[in-house]
Amino acid sequence: MRRFLYSFILVLTALHVKAANNVLSYIYDPGSKTAEVTFDKDSKGDRIYYSGHIVIPDVVMFSDEEYMVTGIQPKAFMDNVGVTSVIIGNNVRFIGGDAFNGCTGITSISIPASVDSIGEWAFSNTGLTEVRFEDCDNPVRLWDWGGFCVFSSSPLETVYLGRNYISGARPFRGFPTLKNVTVGDFVTSLQSEEFKGSRGIRNVQLSSGVGEIGKSAFQDCDTLFSITLPESVFTIGENAFFRCEKLSSINIPAHVSFIGGCAFQYCEALTAISIPASVDSIGEWAFSNTGLTEVRFEDCDNPVRLWDWGGFCVFSSSPLETVYLGRNYISGARPFKGIQTLKTVCLGGFVDSLPGSDFEDCSNLEQIYSYLEIPPVCGPKVFNGVVKQTCRLYVPDSGIELYKVAYAWNEFFNIESGIGTILTDRESGIANGIRFNIDGRRLDTIGHGMNIISTEDGKAVKVFER
Repeated sequence: MRRFLYSFILVLTALHVKAANNVLSYIYDPGSKTAEVTFDKDSKGDRIYYSGHIVIPDVVMFSDEEYMVTGIQPKAFMDNVGVTSVIIGNNVRFIGGDAFNGCTGITSISIPASVDSIGEWAFSNTGLTEVRFEDCDNPVRLWDWGGFCVFSSSPLETVYLGRNYISGARPFRGFPTLKNVTVGDFVTSLQSEEFKGSRGIRNVQLSSGVGEIGKSAFQDCDTLFSITLPESVFTIGENAFFRCEKLSSINIPAHVSFIGGCAFQYCEALTAISIPASVDSIGEWAFSNTGLTEVRFEDCDNPVRLWDWGGFCVFSSSPLETVYLGRNYISGARPFKGIQTLKTVCLGGFVDSLPGSDFEDCSNLEQIYSYLEIPPVCGPKVFNGVVKQTCRLYVPDSGIELYKVAYAWNEFFNIESGIGTILTDRESGIANGIRFNIDGRRLDTIGHGMNIISTEDGKAVKVFER
């Protein structure tokens, strides 16, 4: 049966017919020679439900003419529980709201690059475990309603995101089933709360196009063990990895300039981090309540701004043992003051001043390495509470006498030469070993401060190097 629908201005004509093969029905627009997939009813007025494998073609023939299939009407396949798989044609530009809602038999879907709009709840309440957005340099619009987006209540496990999207709600937020995420080359940022609360995520692969890790992007992803950020990343937003309790390995790329407040707070499995010279601002509590024992600020002649709140700074309540400070810093609170676990401090060649109270009450400090020949200028209380009778101070050979008379430094009982290569464990094979910094990034040259060397006989040795 054919039904002809005429517009009141008689410019466009839409025809609703049942496809000859009894699988799909279309609404045709003779003016634009386009067609949209829709649902049909039988002679009794009951909706026809499809099953098995569905192919939405690129084009369809109608009245001996070729029509491009550009859309899937709202509710076109709604509650078609017998449909097990769908291929969406490469000319489809929009997928209507509820189009596949309730299709519990569909377990995977690929969204072609041609699609620029997907309606609310289009793939909700399905059996989808795998979704792929094909690569595209234009963003896709994902509509939402009441805070629920296109995939709500579907058991997603694997997502390939090949393009940016625009949405009022986050389509992948709060999925306990989500395990694997891959982000393609055209994605320029992870938006705020992108994967927040998706507690099952274990594997994340980010492409070289990602520049920003948005606010709370991975917050509460408490099964995320490790992630490698591409060198393109320049911003890590507030709470980006907040309470990722099992995150034990992450790199801060060399172009990052900003690390937001609480970015890594409560990352209890994170034990070592290296802050590149590019970072000029770190927000309050960024590394608080972590498992950090080793922190390295790479050498830089510009100071880094360490923000604080309520007198607590970026490393509060973290069990730091070793700090390499390769640059000066600006802070309203002292980030290392009163850390009882702190044992080793290395001051790089650009640290020319310690304003005051920097290491006050670090009573278990065992050794300090200062790389400047001329002692850094110290304010009051820098080393108050440090046991200077037992804490050893290592300085350049040519600077020993200067340290012995300099304010605050002259209180140490043991001022020794030793800045050069100072080994924590003198093992064989170091000279020809492979060097890494503390977050596991391989070094092509000797790095100032603490490094890890994989020796010729397969051992891992910590060294402090000039």
